[in-house]
Amino acid sequence: MDWLQKLLCRLFGYRCPLSIELNGDSILNGYGVDITPVQRIQAARPWWTLDDRCINGLRLQKLMLTFADVPHNSRVTVIALGANDGFGLVPPDEYRADLLEAVRISRECGSTPVFTGLPGMPLGRFPVEWTDNLDALNAVMHDIATQQGIPHAGWDADFRGDEDLNPDGVHRTQAASDRLAQLLIQTIDGLPR
Repeated sequence: MDWLQKLLCRLFGYRCPLSIELNGDSILNGYGVDITPVQRIQAARPWWTLDDRCINGLRLQKLMLTFADVPHNSRVTVIALGANDGFGLVPPDEYRADLLEAVRISRECGSTPVFTGLPGMPLGRFPVEWTDNLDALNAVMHDIATQQGIPHAGWDADFRGDEDLNPDGVHRTQAASDRLAQLLIQTIDGLPR
């Protein structure tokens, strides 16, 4: 980092280096798009160091099997998980316990957790119990964000219907994926330094 960038960071919080751990499923991993959200974030904020731990099909439930056993050295920990849990009918109380544990571990490691919100899904395309459960898990994420003071990117509120969906009806178009990246950038930019 050159002297001017160091000065701007110290005086104004401008272009400060920041380490970010990203835990997500295929949506944050960018399944089906040419440029993933992680690539968009890195291009927009090259002074950030990104630890991309996104895996297609990942559930929060599965992540938590090893989350306490791996290092979390980033200043920010993004949690973008719950869609696969919702469709897998993970009960909201189990999801709540896992999400609270992820928050606790992140904070104990000195990291600020950030939630994305869960992706919207079109009504009528999936069994109602799946979408109802996804909505319940999204409500849990909002509840924890409110209770714990966790920044929330609002990805769930940004769903624009079929125009956001790839032909598979689940994964996102490039435009929707780019909006997810922008929402995360705005949320992380708003964190105190």
